[in-house]
Formats: sequence, structure tokens, C-alpha cells
Amino acid sequence: EDFTEGSVIRAVTQMGLPSMIGFAAASIYDIVNMLWVSRLPGAPVAAITFFFPFYWLLTSVNQIAGSGSVAMIARRYGERDDEGAEAAIKDAILLKILLALAVGLPGSLLLEPGLRLVGTTAPAWDQAVVYGRIMLLGLAASFSSYTMFTALRSVGEPRWSMYLMIGGVVLNVLLDPLLIFGI
Repeated sequence: EDFTEGSVIRAVTQMGLPSMIGFAAASIYDIVNMLWVSRLPGAPVAAITFFFPFYWLLTSVNQIAGSGSVAMIARRYGERDDEGAEAAIKDAILLKILLALAVGLPGSLLLEPGLRLVGTTAPAWDQAVVYGRIMLLGLAASFSSYTMFTALRSVGEPRWSMYLMIGGVVLNVLLDPLLIFGI
């Protein structure tokens, strides 16, 4: 469908509604994680809470690069330059992987000082460090998966982005208890 023709309100609704639903589903992902993690011994919820400001700081580069990649992919697609759009998607994925390494490696070195800076308490310390290291190992997958969601929206397929996000949440709901408590 050509979103450059016809009603702007209709186009915004058709593009925006699936994106809103997809991002709402993504927030359920975190809620489900927290529900299962809270059943672990120790202070796991506190550990995650202490880690996330540090994590959000590191992942802000993903949001910045994402804005640029949306513009490049959508522009090429809007120009009907399919090869250019494909190249922009590939470049965006590569950029995100390189950014994940660029912030993940120093982030691993700064993890413990960062946790001290946000005031991580003794009961949550060990779990925050372990959780943080695992999350930092997955940065490249996290960054590049958001690029796929971005790419789908940029080429006028927000429904596919929504379906993938919802599918990830369903998979998370099914696998969380198995992976958190062991198979």
C-alpha cells in the first residue's frame, strides 16, 4: 500500500496503531520477566532495578542510531529504491552490532563501578552483576532485533513488526519459567 497517497490521518493510523500495539506487547515482556524473577531467592527485583539505569544509558545509542536508520530506510523505500532500502537495512544492522560492541565492552568494564554509582546494596549486588553481564552479552541481538522492527515499519509493514513483537512476548511467556527455574 502506498502511504504517500490519500488521507494522512488514515496513513498515520494504519502505521501507528500496529506500532503502539507492538510496543505495548514489548512492555508486557518486561512485566512477565519481573513476575517470574521475583520468585527467585535473594533480591532479584532490586538487582534488575539497580542495573537498568546503567543499561538505559548504554542503550541510548541504539535509539539515536535507530532514528537515523528509520530516516534512511524510509527515504530509500519512499523513493522506490528497493536496493537502496535493502542496503540501508543491512548497514543499520551492521551499525547496531558495532555500536553494541562499542558500548557493551566498555560497559562490561564499567558495570561494577556503575552499579556502585547508582547505590546497589549488598543483598542485590551479586545478582545485579550477573544479570548485568548477561544483558550486556545480548546487546548485539537486542540492538539488531529493534532494527528489524524499525525496518519493517520503515517499509510500510508495521503489522509484521507488531506480529514479531507479539510472537516474542508469547515465546517469552512460555520460556521464562523454564529458563529461570531450569528445565
